Amino acid sequence: MHAAGEKTARTPRADEVIARALAVWPGLDRRKLARTSGEPARVARLVEHRTALSRETIVRILIRETAQLEADEPPPPGVVVDASLPVGRRGPRAGAA
Repeated sequence: MHAAGEKTARTPRADEVIARALAVWPGLDRRKLARTSGEPARVARLVEHRTALSRETIVRILIRETAQLEADEPPPPGVVVDASLPVGRRGPRAGAA
């Protein structure tokens, strides 16, 4: 039994992992992605050559572990997040200190 207010981690379904990967990295080869069976670690191996993110970070993105962290933590002082960009492309605005 879990304490009141305690969140439990839910393992994402394979189709959720694949959909998330395609949303963040739309150019992925769908046949190769299908061969991963939606396993986050296998998808991360496929994606890691397309990004500077670590394999661990990619897995966390795929299973949405970062969603709550982003909601709870504001950006560091002096960083302006451009909310007009799609989620996978958000980052500091050009010229932001």
